[in-house]
Amino acid sequence: MASRIIEYLNSLTGTSAFSWLSISPAILYGLAIAATLAVFVRRCEYAGLSIDRALVVSLWVLVSGLAGARALYLVQHFDNAATTLREAFATPVGTASWGGYIGGCLGLMLYARRAGLSTMRYADAAASTLGLGIAIGRWSCFMAGDDFGKLSTLPWAVRYPRGSLAFTAQVHEGAVAPLADLSLSVHPVQLYLSVNGLFLFLTATLFWRRFRSYPGVTFWCCALMYSIARFVLEYFRGDQARLFNGFLTVPQLVAVPVGMLACFGLTRSIQHCQGVGRNPHDRSPGCSRCGSGRAADR
Repeated sequence: MASRIIEYLNSLTGTSAFSWLSISPAILYGLAIAATLAVFVRRCEYAGLSIDRALVVSLWVLVSGLAGARALYLVQHFDNAATTLREAFATPVGTASWGGYIGGCLGLMLYARRAGLSTMRYADAAASTLGLGIAIGRWSCFMAGDDFGKLSTLPWAVRYPRGSLAFTAQVHEGAVAPLADLSLSVHPVQLYLSVNGLFLFLTATLFWRRFRSYPGVTFWCCALMYSIARFVLEYFRGDQARLFNGFLTVPQLVAVPVGMLACFGLTRSIQHCQGVGRNPHDRSPGCSRCGSGRAADR
């Protein structure tokens, strides 16, 4: 499917400018994961945390994140879910991003607590890099044709070739003829999400550099920003089943409690660090409750 989309984009522009996108979606996903984990480990080192521990945290986050992404997908598609655990995690694999984020967080917290690490300092470093993975990984969604948007007449709207998920959905809805060459124009939601990921990465990087002496602040700020952005961007999605009379999608239902939890966590983190006399401009470690400065972290 990616090759047909690339051909369409090149023909649309009359150039070969999009040929570089011929990388398979799986490779793009791998690149997104590798880049995110590499930056995470580097930031842990910069913050004075153990590189060895950061590598182990990366493994826990990766495994639990992939498992969570698959598990939430199966919950969303319960009627079509496999009957055995082996079939459930076999290829072809559908995933749900919220499950990956939640699973990754649980994996990080579980390992950090078992190893006696300062959980929120590692969580802050991880959260500051999440947007990079989203920015890269959503291009894979765009090239695969999934997570497509609603109908649009905007100049940057895209049309997918016959056989794509967007085309098939529109055929089922009676919007296009089965033998048409292209789908109707839709929002490139995947690219909206990619741009949002880049914005999140840049903003979270600034937060982490300025407020990393406040364990938990960067993590909860990222969770809050992403929840709000994801809730809004879901209204442009055309591939999601909607609940409550077509008002909300499953990702939006997840975004609401996550956003509320982020508000609570952010408030508690700020209150606690102020209570122990932490200065938001002081970049040195030292929050005893969160374990900053523990020997185990190094």
